[in-house]
Amino acid sequence: MDDHIMKDSSTYQLILQRGRIEGARDTLLRQGLVKFSQPADAATQSQIDGITDLEHLQALCERILSVSSWADLVAEA
Repeated sequence: MDDHIMKDSSTYQLILQRGRIEGARDTLLRQGLVKFSQPADAATQSQIDGITDLEHLQALCERILSVSSWADLVAEA
């Protein structure tokens, strides 16, 4: 299959998008672990895992800079 055709396929684009979402989630959880000195609790982890919008996850990655706890981070998530 031609690489150009494959990269234009909806399946390929979906796989890339899912990878970006997983990467953003991973970044958010690692940032929180460093900032809050503890991993997210099960409820927060579940809430973050349920976010499938990349822009929302990216916004949380920015928001984490100005909050003081996991609860504050996901209060409006």
